[in-house]
Amino acid sequence: MIIGLDPRAQYTDQTNVFFSEVCRHLNSVFTRHALKNQLRQQTVEIAESDRKFKFLTSRAPIGIAITRPDGTIKYCNDHW
Repeated sequence: MIIGLDPRAQYTDQTNVFFSEVCRHLNSVFTRHALKNQLRQQTVEIAESDRKFKFLTSRAPIGIAITRPDGTIKYCNDHW
């Protein structure tokens, strides 16, 4: 985006407010884009970590279980 000023036009408080609002809006757009990319990357990393965990626990020679605070089983391998 390119924004220019007419050198013959008067730079007023209204102009300053306009540019401030444009900058604020662009900053929020760029921040939202960066956060979406970060979320996408973290989702991929979590899925990969979960895949590795299940692969390792499925081959463990002992029973492994993960429980919720109420005691119900969230995950367990075949030996459990």
